[in-house]
Amino acid sequence: MRVLPTLGGLMLAGAATTAALNNSYCTPKSGDVQVVQYAWALEYMVEQYYASVPVNQTFLHSALNSSTANYALNLAGMQQQNRLGVRAAQQLGKTISNFTAPGCNFTFPAPNSSETFLTTALTFESDVCAALIGLEGYTQAPEVSFLIARLAAQHAGHAAYLATTQEAVIFPSNVTSLVPAYSPSYVLSNGSSPGQLGSYFKGCVSAPQPPCGNLTIGPLIATYGSNSSSSSAASMSTATSSSASASGASSASATATSTGSSRRRFW
Repeated sequence: MRVLPTLGGLMLAGAATTAALNNSYCTPKSGDVQVVQYAWALEYMVEQYYASVPVNQTFLHSALNSSTANYALNLAGMQQQNRLGVRAAQQLGKTISNFTAPGCNFTFPAPNSSETFLTTALTFESDVCAALIGLEGYTQAPEVSFLIARLAAQHAGHAAYLATTQEAVIFPSNVTSLVPAYSPSYVLSNGSSPGQLGSYFKGCVSAPQPPCGNLTIGPLIATYGSNSSSSSAASMSTATSSSASASGASSASATATSTGSSRRRFW
């Protein structure tokens, strides 16, 4: 009479053991170290940008739409969210052996006006959002993918808020691509095109390698098998083919050269 309960107990124990073994393959491994370090560096860069000037009402009062955009309160909250992003990447990194926070020391040119500061903030938030979206193709464990997705969504919200205060058209009807996505090697390269941030990172962090071979990020989907240079080029064309996206991302050049007549003034 005790055979069935005993068998049931053994089956449950076996299932629990199998689940535990399967879970062991899902926790972050050494292959995710570079991914988390790269994410940490992206978060730290934006957080340090907001910390580089006194983000208060006195500094921001002359910016476009300053009377209605609540810049001081919103930017303080955005800086705090970026600070939490750094902390989250650090906490996740502590679960992976051999993780150390990169030795990045970011410096930024002093903005000549609060408006310049905001347009650069929009560029950084957009670029980092696209960089994190591109990073999704480089993760190996669900825990890492989950954090990267949350951080990307957070920067998308920041970029969308800043875009609505600076630009007249946020969602153009002639868009031909999904939201921009940049490969890590492209983001860390030197240049002045949208998404190229290598001049700020200065080699303090290295680009992670995709776990399934070279990844090409196209306008709509990503595919494996192409060489890394085409991956970077595709990432760049994804962003430049659309002047804005659902994340509020826009090119750095478009942001910098937008005129007063094209900016949003109806708060």
